[in-house]
Amino acid sequence: MKNIGAYISIDETAFSNGDLYTIVTNKKAKGKKGAIIAMVKGTKAETVIKILHKIPLKQRKKSQRSNAGYGWKHGTHC
Repeated sequence: MKNIGAYISIDETAFSNGDLYTIVTNKKAKGKKGAIIAMVKGTKAETVIKILHKIPLKQRKKSQRSNAGYGWKHGTHC
């Protein structure tokens, strides 16, 4: 997986049909090609963690710091 970098971002988004997703991105890509690491349906931490654990440990260790959206920082995610 080439998308993982030292700095990642975890944010929530809602689509027009009401579905909530958690999007994990490589901050260095600045929204361009290769920015998305994972896109997970829902916002439950357990679900997102389960999906992220599918990424090989060696790749996950590349990340040094993550910035999380408001809901993740303040425990208000569903």
